[in-house]
Amino acid sequence: MKTFSLADRFLKMLVCLLLIPCLGTASADPAAEYELGAKAYESEDLITAMNHLERAAESGHAKAMLLLGYIFDKAEENTLAMKYYRNAYEHGNAEAAMAIGTMYASGDGVERSQEMARSWYEKAAAAGDVVALETLGLAYMNGDLGVQKNSERGRELLRRAADSGHRPARDRLDAMDGNEAKTN
Repeated sequence: MKTFSLADRFLKMLVCLLLIPCLGTASADPAAEYELGAKAYESEDLITAMNHLERAAESGHAKAMLLLGYIFDKAEENTLAMKYYRNAYEHGNAEAAMAIGTMYASGDGVERSQEMARSWYEKAAAAGDVVALETLGLAYMNGDLGVQKNSERGRELLRRAADSGHRPARDRLDAMDGNEAKTN
């Protein structure tokens, strides 16, 4: 009978511990992996979250890609954040376009570009992202993001966001209407 040294036992135990998370998940549903990852993220268990999210993302789950992008964005791992955001957008996630636009608007990990930011916000808005609609509406109201100031276009975009249930856009419109009523 062969006896194992302490180092051999430690190495075998380490290999087993590394393999245990993989057992039973190889055929897991990407949506289930995403849910597990999202719950782990909410409970601040980033290692578990990222393991589940990565498996879901590898299977093409756009929300998992978006959340991984967000995690990397907050960790200032901008190259990885952009990678996951772009992949999420390519898999149909409008929020990812909004996130990419925000990275360009702030120059966070990319060269700051108001034009690129606006382009990505427009992509997100075209896909129905209400925050992008609000952002573009405010840009038109104030003449930001390289657009000419156009209050009518700004209100139209804010109204679309509000009509889609985006409360902050509704509140902005109400505040604008209240200010206009006071000046009339």
